[in-house]
Amino acid sequence: MTAALTQSKRNINLILELSITQFKLKYAGSILGYMWSLIKPLMIFATMYIIFAKMFHMGKGTPDFPFQLLVAIVIWNFFGDTTGQTMNAIVANGSLVQKTYFPRWILVIATTISSLMTFVINMILVLIVGMFLHTIHPGWQSLLVPFFCFEIYLFAIGLSLFLSALYVQFRDVGHVWEWFSQLLFYGSAVVYPITFIPNHVAQTIIAINPITQVIEDVRYSIVTQSIEPLNHLLGSLYIVPYVFVAISILVGAFVFSRLSSQFAEHL
Repeated sequence: MTAALTQSKRNINLILELSITQFKLKYAGSILGYMWSLIKPLMIFATMYIIFAKMFHMGKGTPDFPFQLLVAIVIWNFFGDTTGQTMNAIVANGSLVQKTYFPRWILVIATTISSLMTFVINMILVLIVGMFLHTIHPGWQSLLVPFFCFEIYLFAIGLSLFLSALYVQFRDVGHVWEWFSQLLFYGSAVVYPITFIPNHVAQTIIAINPITQVIEDVRYSIVTQSIEPLNHLLGSLYIVPYVFVAISILVGAFVFSRLSSQFAEHL
């Protein structure tokens, strides 16, 4: 029992040290440093706003559409960056994996925590801006926002474990995920509220995606209550996104556990 607690403390300390180190190294050598983590989502926001709001008039008549778009992009940026960076977590630390024994999942979790630190700071800044511009409408439902953020974090962990394990043996996974993540971006209601989709079946298919569910629920919780709550739209199917998150964790942990013993052979 004591040995298990001691090992757990060592693992936690190692995770914290690695995540803080990765957070610092991410911006080492750049002039703007951490500001890049703010500039990137703002650049994506500006591009999407010009294309969809100005050119295609999406969100016309919806005063808080720009802020809905910004919130969605910050959430997506966290998910996309986390899965993209952690996929390379084992390969990038190949020499460490070959020479030192420690639980390999620590590298993945440390990378996700590094991304989570950036995400939390960005969300706080977005909320401050929203309060200053009076585009945030807090209520009791706003208390659920941390829960939704934790949900998308768990989903990212599950996929990260799965992708990082496969990437060690099959580098093609990186190219496939890059393509698939683009599909996810446009299929996760990032640049449009889900109510903009006229077909109910298409709405349902997109809504059961955990990324869509988190984005829409955060929009409803802090930006506007004028949109239909996702649980009303999905009804009993509202549980499906949470099931997908649980499945991603279980499958990711299983695949990572099965393949981790072979990592050193392929690095």
